[in-house]
Amino acid sequence: MLSTLRNYPVPLFHFHVADAHPQVVTDPIELSSIDDAKRHALRLAGQSLCDEEPIFWDADPWVLTVSDERQLTLFTLTVVAANAASLGCKVPHPR
Repeated sequence: MLSTLRNYPVPLFHFHVADAHPQVVTDPIELSSIDDAKRHALRLAGQSLCDEEPIFWDADPWVLTVSDERQLTLFTLTVVAANAASLGCKVPHPR
């Protein structure tokens, strides 16, 4: 029995970044699965946050939304930075 090969399209994933800057939309990326898209999202998040680290600490949450070719949201990665309260208050030194 001969098996026939089907041509399955490789899924396209869109990565949308919302942070202190206007929404950034990357070109669609072909990846083989949602798991690969999640790994790519983590790499993209790490690189993006390192590149804008000074802004990140004083800004709103950093949000990465991943959608498919129909623009349906597949998952969201949200990162929030919060300084400890002790960094914002000045304690007088005892004399």
